[in-house]
Amino acid sequence: MYKVFIKEHVLVLSTQAPAQVRGFDTVHLMPYRNHHSLIQVVEDLMEREDQKPRCVALFGVQESLLWKACTQIFEIVDAGGGLVKHSKTGDLLFIFRHKKWDLPKGKSEKGETMEETALREVQEECGLRELHLGPSLCTTYHVFGSPGARKIKRSFWYAMETDQEELHPQTEEGISHIEWVPPEKVHKKLKKAYNSIYEVVQAYWYQVGWSAANHRFRLK
Repeated sequence: MYKVFIKEHVLVLSTQAPAQVRGFDTVHLMPYRNHHSLIQVVEDLMEREDQKPRCVALFGVQESLLWKACTQIFEIVDAGGGLVKHSKTGDLLFIFRHKKWDLPKGKSEKGETMEETALREVQEECGLRELHLGPSLCTTYHVFGSPGARKIKRSFWYAMETDQEELHPQTEEGISHIEWVPPEKVHKKLKKAYNSIYEVVQAYWYQVGWSAANHRFRLK
């Protein structure tokens, strides 16, 4: 199942119609018919004036074919980012950008591996000198751009670690504040974060092996 984030909304691409999607009481089901139906759903969600998050599921063919349709319609922009843990305190790094709590990431440059992109972007956006790369966490997708020129940013996320406490936000990238957050307070940040950030934190929780009991950690 692919989740494509569109503003506060989610487009699910799935072989079968999902009964439920985390964070949404109602999933609006639509059988996939052709490229036009995909474009129409994306445009409808991008242009919705009300802010109530909506989940739409396109289903009926293999997920790989649905994603192939996306790549034929929209330009795919690859990016890399990280969820950084302080090696001494266990706190996690969050940035505040465009009135939302976020995680550092950025677009890949020519000739870089995705791991190199992720490390460089986190270092640049947060002023980190020493940063160690951990395991891959997950991949998220979100739509951006103007009508007729929509793009999908495909972000590859990694666990990272540092013992540096001093942080310097890259203000030219819209970052106004950086904060080390104790694990038990992460859920408060997620209430004012992009939905895709929840996916990264959840992947970290399961893959890196946090103990919810020890850290008193909980998601939304």
